[in-house]
Amino acid sequence: MEDVVIRVGCVPEHFSCPLYAAQEAGLFTKDGFKVQLVDCPGGTGEMTRLLAENKIDLAIALTEGLVAPLARAASIAGATAAAAAPDPGYRIVGSYTDSPLTWAVAINPGRHAAGAFAVPAGGAAVDALRGVRIGVSRLGSGSHIVPFVVAAERGWLSQQPPQGENADVAAAAPFEFVPLANIDGLRKSIVDGAADAFLWERIMTKRYFDSGELHHLTDVTPPWPAFLVAGNTQFLSGVGNAAAAARLLAEFGRACAEFAAPERRPESVEFVARRLHFSDTRDVEDWFSGVRFAADPAAVQRDVVRGCVRVLAGAGVVASATGGAVVAAPDGEFDEWFFGGKARVV
Repeated sequence: MEDVVIRVGCVPEHFSCPLYAAQEAGLFTKDGFKVQLVDCPGGTGEMTRLLAENKIDLAIALTEGLVAPLARAASIAGATAAAAAPDPGYRIVGSYTDSPLTWAVAINPGRHAAGAFAVPAGGAAVDALRGVRIGVSRLGSGSHIVPFVVAAERGWLSQQPPQGENADVAAAAPFEFVPLANIDGLRKSIVDGAADAFLWERIMTKRYFDSGELHHLTDVTPPWPAFLVAGNTQFLSGVGNAAAAARLLAEFGRACAEFAAPERRPESVEFVARRLHFSDTRDVEDWFSGVRFAADPAAVQRDVVRGCVRVLAGAGVVASATGGAVVAAPDGEFDEWFFGGKARVV
């Protein structure tokens, strides 16, 4: 019997390094499947599109970027079918990290020095983002969604309800969004003025702060684990595929635990630094000190996903009526819309 080839989307950054190392060691060529890692520099927005187009089978993607489309599509009691968006074509099948992601806010150092991002009296550094043009990788990505979380926390969102097909993420936002594909496009936009600011993972952005190319305004940390694993529903429905995906998740867990083990730390730090061209291994050590890979990759916490929907609804990323109905849904309905494969919902 021919092995199942599982195409796994991931961001080509440090979080994916345990998988790159495992693949180099030949660990993903057993148990009836082979793994093809598909680099997605456009992040979660790119991966959700590839899942919908059946171009990848699994995706290791940001929690908020996976949860938001699923919440908008939920035709559960209390959320009218007419309000539901099309099914995004995937379900959450597991967890990749237990720790959250810290986003750094990057701006132009020259403009900062000239006072363009002055903090209002009595305010916080993040208040300088109100009304600016924010660069994002793609609409629907974490770099697009997290600014809405900031806006909700700071009380910037209009009380007027969203209108229109895509209004969940567009209504009365206190920002203008500029899609720029990836970190290279985002960096260029700050230099040439196409955007005023962008949010990206802290450690991957630090080198540009250290060089003086960008200025570090502040950090933002959403209150949920950084990465979940999603499975293409068409793939999961294939004979034996859900079981193969579950076995692969277990391999992911072993690969991550081995990569992060204290006795292997020096080797793993060198691997990340070499793979991603870090000139200062102390930055990689800093990342290792805060990251916690999922202790049980097959387990997904329902309350974490509910809490994410609640925050996204409060931020206007998901329409409030839909979000309220989703959060209040019985466990069975909720699980049907968010989870699939062999995920063990706890």
